[in-house]
Amino acid sequence: MTVQQLVLDASAMINLLGCGSPRTVLGAFKRRCVIEENTLKEVVRDPFINGSAQPTMDQLMRDESLIVQRMSAAAYAQYLDLVSPEPRDALGRGESAAIAHANDIGGVVVLDDLKARRIARARFGACEQWTSVTMFRGAAESLGLTKEQTSALICTAREKARMHVLAEDLSWVESLPAVLAVGPARVL
Repeated sequence: MTVQQLVLDASAMINLLGCGSPRTVLGAFKRRCVIEENTLKEVVRDPFINGSAQPTMDQLMRDESLIVQRMSAAAYAQYLDLVSPEPRDALGRGESAAIAHANDIGGVVVLDDLKARRIARARFGACEQWTSVTMFRGAAESLGLTKEQTSALICTAREKARMHVLAEDLSWVESLPAVLAVGPARVL
């Protein structure tokens, strides 16, 4: 059985950078973590260092914590359908690339934008979706992190990357110690 790859949207990647430990989080998964090359173009700032994301992204790619992939021709057709409809149903390039690529390779797309999640669910119902919080939670469980260590990752991502917490993740996030220290969760 093939283990599904995690396909990161730009917001998920920025949240990972913002936690200050992207290599640790990505390394927790027994699956390949990928970013489609069009999505990668949207990751320009590292919120943890408040500077260019390029050095950190280069290191993650060098040590193969993160793999850059190019979508197939079939995924590209889906991508075009996602970026070009009427404005109320159009998505950005990074979200569209992540969704189309994940759907094409049978991966799990990691994204937080409600509109993108709604459209992906409607168009590609079989494509599993995770939120950034789901990703952090999975990494914490895999690594055996304490609630305090997990809280530190979440709090730092919320503070530095302004990570949003979706309603489906709110009760778990609020169960962590010190999470409210950075203010109430911005629930989407």
